[in-house]
Amino acid sequence: MKKPPLIADPDKVTPGWLSKVLQHAGYDVVVKSVNTRQIGTGQMGRCFLYTLELEGDERAPTSLVGKFNSTDPATLDMAGETGVYASEVGFYRDLAADLPISTPRCYFADIDQEKRNFSLILEDMSPASQGDQMEGCSISVTREAVSALAAMHAATWNDDSLQDFAWLQSLQPQQEDFYLGQQSATPEFLQRFAHRLEPEVVTLIERMVDNCQNLVTCLAEQPRALIHWDYRADNLLINEQQHPPAVTAVDWQTVMFGAPLQDVAYLVGASLKTNVRREHEQALVTDYYKNVIEKGVTGYSLEQCRRGYQLGSFSGLTMAVRAATMVVETERGNEMFTTMARRHARQILDLGADNLL
Repeated sequence: MKKPPLIADPDKVTPGWLSKVLQHAGYDVVVKSVNTRQIGTGQMGRCFLYTLELEGDERAPTSLVGKFNSTDPATLDMAGETGVYASEVGFYRDLAADLPISTPRCYFADIDQEKRNFSLILEDMSPASQGDQMEGCSISVTREAVSALAAMHAATWNDDSLQDFAWLQSLQPQQEDFYLGQQSATPEFLQRFAHRLEPEVVTLIERMVDNCQNLVTCLAEQPRALIHWDYRADNLLINEQQHPPAVTAVDWQTVMFGAPLQDVAYLVGASLKTNVRREHEQALVTDYYKNVIEKGVTGYSLEQCRRGYQLGSFSGLTMAVRAATMVVETERGNEMFTTMARRHARQILDLGADNLL
């Protein structure tokens, strides 16, 4: 069956269109009616849960999740310029089903030529629920999330064929621009957030403004793999009713080909409370290293892994500073970016990674 047309306006999603989506996915089914409810707390887009009344194929899903672009003009402009919407659509369309990391099944993925308006129709992962950035993850969830990263990274380790996908950007040539973006965002970020942060955190953010060239140089020497690059509690769907917990990664707008330990450091720094991170951090890094070696990575030492982790610890702080000034301001967003900046700065200082500046 022919692929359905793009519908990027959630108000125009109808039972007829969802019928075509499921039929194109291989189900002999008709959607008789649909109940729609907005879900999630995303800063870059809008998500909806569709509960379906079906007729036909009993294998067809009775609920789906739809993801659509933001309606904020500034966010749309940024998404078009950076290609983040195109990256997520491309990831689900071209890669997700073949990777050894849990992601929702994708039933539909499309984007317009301007790379601003898109829609994804995805598997509903209930009873899994979204992680909470401020509350942080349990150590058992974090272990599973790190293990999932190791599997994905090992499967794509130094795989230059990934660059055949036009939508997949390589982080290495953009790394300097990434830190320059932090430099330009720092004044606005500190104006909004300095009063919420401890003096040592503010000082570290100020130090990074003109002192990141060594980070860029060192990161260029790291191996590369497919990375999520925003892998944290808010972007994980977690089912702790299972043992071990089931962890599914979502929000792949920042997927890149880059230094893999940036994902690990970002997850651990952002999604564990500081006292928990300090207790378990080194064991998590060692477990990650053992996992990638067991999955076939060669010519890579534990020392290299630990250095990559140190270098990766800056990613979260830079992401917090940049993202806070790029998306629609909300109170929850402000709380999240404050938490991220505080946790990542303490991670950098605890690791002595500030000596790399």
